[in-house]
Amino acid sequence: MSFKKIAEMMRQAERETKKKTLAFEQQAFEYNYKNGAIKITILGDLTLKSINIDPVLIDASDKVILEEMIIEATNEAVSDVKTKYDNLVEKTMPKVPGLF
Repeated sequence: MSFKKIAEMMRQAERETKKKTLAFEQQAFEYNYKNGAIKITILGDLTLKSINIDPVLIDASDKVILEEMIIEATNEAVSDVKTKYDNLVEKTMPKVPGLF
């Protein structure tokens, strides 16, 4: 395979990756923590869009537990979106023999 052909494949992959990345960053992902006790919607660019807390959890005496659950739920949601993004990038990049 010629260098020119490889370079064109790489440019095409870069354009495709940018296009898919932009679409991914605007996509909303909903994450349900503990069977929906806390629902988090996070965008692909890792912007937190919304948090919905089951009213049963809202008790002043359980404030610390609720805060810990929100942190855990948010971290799990971010991790899930990062994994989806990594999978998207991996699928987009071309497999050039002998290059990587």
